[in-house]
Amino acid sequence: MNNRMYLGGLSILLVFTAFGFLTYAIRQTPPPVTENEVANIDAEVVEEPSLTPPEQEVLITVEKPLPNENVTSPLTITGNARGYWYFEASFPVELIDANGVQLAMSPAQAEGEWMTENFVPFIATLTWSSTSTTATSGVLILHRDNPSGLPGNDAEITVPVIF
Repeated sequence: MNNRMYLGGLSILLVFTAFGFLTYAIRQTPPPVTENEVANIDAEVVEEPSLTPPEQEVLITVEKPLPNENVTSPLTITGNARGYWYFEASFPVELIDANGVQLAMSPAQAEGEWMTENFVPFIATLTWSSTSTTATSGVLILHRDNPSGLPGNDAEITVPVIF
């Protein structure tokens, strides 16, 4: 008799377990979609605004110096960069002559709250010796600060300058 009670209890437990799994599976199955609902879904997707791919988004603008402008030491660089161009409120700026020689490097500093996706003004000053190059031109490079070191996070803009 003990075996019968044991088997009966086990059978009841199995039936309730199977019923529970079946109920759960039914609740997890989405309802069928009608043709009208498919048409509405397609229309919604078409109406969504297109987003600008990150590689085409303007992340930084330079107000000073302008491209191909004559520059002298000390050079003040100003502009606006999106908050994620900075790390700890700064990013590196360097000046390289036409021969590839680095003349100066300094951090640009945010002039406002940099922990945002919006544009934040920046300022940097580069100082170099006029005798450190024989080149008559160079390039100003503004690097996106990338503490991770991951190549996918690297970005820079260049501004050609004349000495």
